[in-house]
Amino acid sequence: MASPHKLMSDAIFLSLSGEGRRLRERADVSIPEVAAAAGTDVLTLLRWETGQIVPSGSQSVDWARVVHVLRCRDTSSHYVVDGWCPCS
Repeated sequence: MASPHKLMSDAIFLSLSGEGRRLRERADVSIPEVAAAAGTDVLTLLRWETGQIVPSGSQSVDWARVVHVLRCRDTSSHYVVDGWCPCS
């Protein structure tokens, strides 16, 4: 499992690059679903996805974890264990 520091860096990249939103849309997962899984509200997630605010705090780490799982589902056929995939 990636460290919280690595996940925080990932969250910032996912936000500023728009990759978090692209992966969520490609996985056909709604904003409310991802927000609930990350423990944040819809407005905050929208702002992260569009780069309006830079992700910070434990919820952004959880968002990075959720997006990693979506990436794994999109690009791999391996198993996801306890909400975490080995590809990250």
